[in-house]
Amino acid sequence: MVPELYIKEDAPQDVKDGFSLTWKLLRHSYFEYEFIDLALTQSILTLERALRIRYLELNGNSKKMTLQDLLKWFSNEGYFEPTNHQVLDQLRYIRNSKVQETVHSIGDISYLNKVVTPFQLVNDLYEDREARQRRQTERLSIGKYLEENLRDGGILQHKGNNIPVIGAVLTIIGVAL
Repeated sequence: MVPELYIKEDAPQDVKDGFSLTWKLLRHSYFEYEFIDLALTQSILTLERALRIRYLELNGNSKKMTLQDLLKWFSNEGYFEPTNHQVLDQLRYIRNSKVQETVHSIGDISYLNKVVTPFQLVNDLYEDREARQRRQTERLSIGKYLEENLRDGGILQHKGNNIPVIGAVLTIIGVAL
């Protein structure tokens, strides 16, 4: 079963519709394996559309930019959560191979993460950048503290229990659990 995928309210309806189709393709890929490949293509094309729309909203012009240019611009301007830039390059490579190549390939279940990544990137476009920057600064500060204080191990006190800890990594800040 494919969980419902969330797109922020501020995203344009055209983008929400594109991702709705992506989600339907993912659901049907259970029955028709090749649909995961179509879902990935739809997801990346919807991301590209969202980047163009958001760029126009922010800059008031729609100068001709490639997907690579758009990804780089939004990344450099701090619109995306820190991510491995190879992920952005992979999305661009997959998009270009689907649009420009004559060879047809079929993805597998490992494509699922790549299908979901554009959803996350579009949600990042409509998030408060200052709040993201504060979270990143806090995450780095806490990460440095953990690294310095747990380098040789330590004791974590949790619910009255002492738990030995060797190293720790903070992954999320600002999420209520």
